[in-house]
Parts: sequence; C-alpha cells; structure tokens
Amino acid sequence: MTNLRWAVLASFLLGCGGNINAVPCEENSNCDLASGGQCLVASSGNQWCAYPDGECEGGYRYSDQSVGDGLAGQCIGSTQQDAGVDTDSSVDGPPADAAIPAFDVVYGDPWRFSVDDATNDGWFILVSNGTLDADISTIQVTSLSDTHPTAIVRVLVPQNTGVVPHGTAGGKLFVDNDTQYLAVIPETRTYTNLPLMRMTLLDSPDGEYDFNVSMMVSVNGIVFPLNFLVHRIPVDQGVYSAPDAPKRMTVYR
Repeated sequence: MTNLRWAVLASFLLGCGGNINAVPCEENSNCDLASGGQCLVASSGNQWCAYPDGECEGGYRYSDQSVGDGLAGQCIGSTQQDAGVDTDSSVDGPPADAAIPAFDVVYGDPWRFSVDDATNDGWFILVSNGTLDADISTIQVTSLSDTHPTAIVRVLVPQNTGVVPHGTAGGKLFVDNDTQYLAVIPETRTYTNLPLMRMTLLDSPDGEYDFNVSMMVSVNGIVFPLNFLVHRIPVDQGVYSAPDAPKRMTVYR
C-alpha cells in the first residue's frame, strides 16, 4: 500500500506540470542563480527571474527553475536585426507572453571609443510603430552593468517630456545625416534635437579590447533588455566616441 500511495502521489505531481514549484520574484536580488539576474513582469502580471543568454535575441532567457506561466526556459520576446542584413525567416517569433508589438527602439551596437570621459547623446531612438505611442517622459534605466574590471559606462536619461506620434521615430541622432541609422529608420523623425539618453565612458585604460554592456530599460512601463558591445581602441588611432552601427529591436507588451 505504501508503494501504491507514492505512485499515486508521483503521478499527481507529474500531472501538475512545472508550476507546482513556481515562485514569483519581487526584485532583481531574488534572481541569484547566476550573475545578471533580472525580475521581469510577464503579460500575466506575474514576475519571473530571467538571466543573460547570448543565444536569445533579447539577450535574456527565463530561468528553467521556479518559473510559471509556461515560460520556463523561454527567451525574452524581442526581435533584433543588424542594419543592412536580411531578416532570417526561420527565426522563431516572439513567445506567447510577448506577442503584441509595442514599439521599436534603435540604438548603437557596437560602440567605438578611443577617449575617456567622452559623452554621446544621440544614440537611442524610439519608434512608435506598434500598439503604443512611446512616451519620452517614461524612459528609465533600471539596471546597468558591464564586464570590464575598471571601466565604467554611465547612462543618464534627460528629463524630457513628449509622446512620439504614431508612425514616427523620436530622438536626436549623434550625426543627423548618419546614413547607417537612417537606413533602419524609414519613418519620419520627430524630436530631432532632443537627446533621449546620454552615455559616458569613464576609467577605461588606453589600449584595444572589447567588453559587454547590459542594460534594462523601461519605456511606458515595459521593461526590456538593451545590450551592446564597446570596442576600445588606442587613442593614437584617432578620436572616436560614437556607435559603429545601429540595431533596431521590437519591444513587445
């Protein structure tokens, strides 16, 4: 009889799926199974832990432990495309929790720096092409980290107001006629003199090396990852403080 009871109990637990151990997070510090853990809000309203994953388009994957809503092990929903590169039609679409496009963002990746303490304020663009018109006043950087032992990447959000009209792209470009950026922004541009983010590189030793930057950004209350590479080059090779290329990413609700 004892063995029978255990068999029935095991069958019941298996039939419940993985959600029996699902434990929502409340803040980023709860997500400590690996470095860089983030507590993200799913469309259900529940909050689950996600961790950096270079194989995911959005840069983060939900943990395969203690995550409910059927999201365990799934990539955070976003699609990303390099300028001038055809989209691979075999790429999977966004997961069920992020199936509704909200807006697009365009940002620099990779970056090239040859000088320290240099600020760039024209590298982040909001495109109101989905179901939400992006509200500039809601932009926040909720977390920021990098992989260099001494260099510091600082991102500040100016106190701006305004809503990017539907069908337009809002924000200042580092170089107004930058052909690489314009190639991925066919929309009419608005707020062209308004910087949406300012980035500064500090305490970076001279030399040639790469390191990664991971950000979590919130716009209209939607939190999404924004990750990019910084390529540091020796100062004697020229003065650089600008994105090498733009990327465009769809943010989902």
